[in-house]
Amino acid sequence: MTGEAIAAIWSEALGRTVRYGGDDLVVMEQRMKAVLPGWHALDLRLMFQRYQSDGAAADRDGVERLTALLGRAPRSYRDFARDAAAQWARG
Repeated sequence: MTGEAIAAIWSEALGRTVRYGGDDLVVMEQRMKAVLPGWHALDLRLMFQRYQSDGAAADRDGVERLTALLGRAPRSYRDFARDAAAQWARG
């Protein structure tokens, strides 16, 4: 999943355009510091840096373990975004 792909999923779920802000995590961290403690902004930058370098896709074993833990298959990111948008619309 790329930033552009995630923005497209949210655009579809929300019914309005969502744009990907780019890959500059230092800028993201600075913006986050306006609303979060510095340690939290740093933690998010480091987490997203890992996603950028290694990706966040689960392998087959990971999906099987998660399915066993949940008692059902995990839902897709697209389904998560649709569900979240529907809940937000209900208020």
